[in-house]
Amino acid sequence: MNPALGRAAFLFGATSHQTRKEIIMARSNTAPSQETNPPDFLAWHVANKGDKGFWTRIGAAWFHRDRKGLSLQLEVVPINGRIVLRTPLDDEKKEPGA
Repeated sequence: MNPALGRAAFLFGATSHQTRKEIIMARSNTAPSQETNPPDFLAWHVANKGDKGFWTRIGAAWFHRDRKGLSLQLEVVPINGRIVLRTPLDDEKKEPGA
């Protein structure tokens, strides 16, 4: 182990010119997430209870670049009922964190 680099740098495979901060930033930075773009669809869990259907928002979906598929991001996975994908209403697109 090179004492000039320190234990953390050694464990992460740093070279002598990399600092601990550079290593941590390189490990924590990821490609831009889909969350930067508004979703093309919102995912809803629909549970029927009697004559009523209860809708709970559970995630979102984005088209792939070639628009031949979707990436689905769910916050929860229901064990019953069904999942419905719907285009967001204008006011839903404006919600922060939506």
